[in-house]
Amino acid sequence: MDSFDATRAVVERYAPSLGADGIAVAVIVTAAIRDLAYSSDDVATRIDELQFTLGTGPCLDAFRSEQTMISMVGTDEGSPWPLFDDAVRALDVGAVFALPVGTEPTVGVLELYRRDVAGVGDDAADDPLSRASVHVAAGMMAARFRITADEAVVRLRSLAYADGVRVTQLADDIVARRVELTDAMLD
Repeated sequence: MDSFDATRAVVERYAPSLGADGIAVAVIVTAAIRDLAYSSDDVATRIDELQFTLGTGPCLDAFRSEQTMISMVGTDEGSPWPLFDDAVRALDVGAVFALPVGTEPTVGVLELYRRDVAGVGDDAADDPLSRASVHVAAGMMAARFRITADEAVVRLRSLAYADGVRVTQLADDIVARRVELTDAMLD
């Protein structure tokens, strides 16, 4: 089994539990030196290609920062990657998640996309152990406030604690647009 087959086997085994519609794995040395090691479908390939072509997107920032990045393409919130978001929106994609792979140094990025972001909160309601809506809400906050996904999760936790609600409930409300993302959330 070569490295491509091994990558494909791992990704295909765990992809369904991630709730992604498609997955890609990019091996990166620098922003200019990178290769696509695996792609589950044409959309995942196109998403990676767009980031390489444009020189911007969550994958590159996840690699540079060694932190998870999320692009909530389907929202009207501000984004650090407006060119990328406009291009991906045409692919009927609602969100792109980029997770660094490897530690010190990061050697690549796991890229996932979802078509239906709004459905994440609904899925979570059916599974009390799921925190999918937390990740989506954090992505929405990261895009809106131009912060990392990790910082957004910390803010979600503190807001939920201060309001005396479960973090998953607050996240469900943010994803469903029952709670508006305001600058007061940064205080």
